Amino acid sequence: MMPCYTSLQNKSAVVGGKTSVNDVGDSNKIPILDPLRGLAALSVCFFHFSNGNTDYLQSTDIVERVGSYGWLGVEMFFVISGFVLPWSLWASSYNFSQYGRFVARRVVRLDPPYFACMLLVVGLQFLSSIAPGYNGEPFSVSFPMLAAHFAYMNGLVGLEWLNPVFWTLAIEFQFYLLIGLLFPSSDFRIGQYLLIPICCMGILFPSKVLVFHYLPLFGLGFVSFLVLSQRFAWWKAISILAGVCAVAVVVNGWMQALVGVGTAIVIIAMAGKPFPRFLTPLAALGTLSYSLYLVHVPVGGRVINLFSRLPENVLWRYLGIALALVFSIAASLLFYRCIESPSHYLARTIPRHGSPR
Repeated sequence: MMPCYTSLQNKSAVVGGKTSVNDVGDSNKIPILDPLRGLAALSVCFFHFSNGNTDYLQSTDIVERVGSYGWLGVEMFFVISGFVLPWSLWASSYNFSQYGRFVARRVVRLDPPYFACMLLVVGLQFLSSIAPGYNGEPFSVSFPMLAAHFAYMNGLVGLEWLNPVFWTLAIEFQFYLLIGLLFPSSDFRIGQYLLIPICCMGILFPSKVLVFHYLPLFGLGFVSFLVLSQRFAWWKAISILAGVCAVAVVVNGWMQALVGVGTAIVIIAMAGKPFPRFLTPLAALGTLSYSLYLVHVPVGGRVINLFSRLPENVLWRYLGIALALVFSIAASLLFYRCIESPSHYLARTIPRHGSPR
């Protein structure tokens, strides 16, 4: 029987510099982003493998206790998106007439892996239900639940997600839709004045199924964008960062705010610089981070489920976590090459300005 993985949503729900966007190129040329993505994905995997099945490790186990903070990787992803999206819009001289193509590029780039993961989850659930010794609930997937996935609506209509990480994709999708509307042109200078009031919308709309609750975290990433693109004086950068951080503490919590500020500061400090060599494995995971994020529960979770049936031994349980990660990375590599990478290529064929560049 597949363990019931705890939703990260229930657990959870950058300073002045002289480097500009023109100095460091587009977001894909900022080397530190990949290690940050890799660390975020690895943290979420560790959380689910060590804490997803509450009977797998003892609550006093050091691995379980450390892994219980892995959900903070989601906050890192939100901050990274809060930086990358305005950066990309700014670099492409965005204006509101491009909004449809902006959303279309996102859909073509990210939805095929998401849909493929839905098929993977349904297929594995069906195979598990017919496997010898299966003693879980009968295989059943309702049409309304499946249909709601295609519009990222499950949280809004109170239906279960097929994969517990899908709720974060719904929040990211809402942010994509929102940012192109909030800033109808690539002149983001007004953002320095509107950013804190916009982040305060999380106070007015506290629901965790809406993007407003997470705007302070996206806002911390936006601060790093403003710092790198506007050449703020250090005092101004610190003031804006402190203001958004204060809102994040109120809306999201002090741990989320701390991780968000740290992520934003790392982006600012390392923009245009090569990352240390010891971060190379994390950078490799960063390339696969989206695929790894999608497949680690349906693939790695079954490894954890298998090892949970063995006689209880802490070393066997640790081995199960290690193998769950290995199998998840292998599956994500296949997923990336067969589905995600072709989707990226296809998205690049959609012009930003209505005609090929």
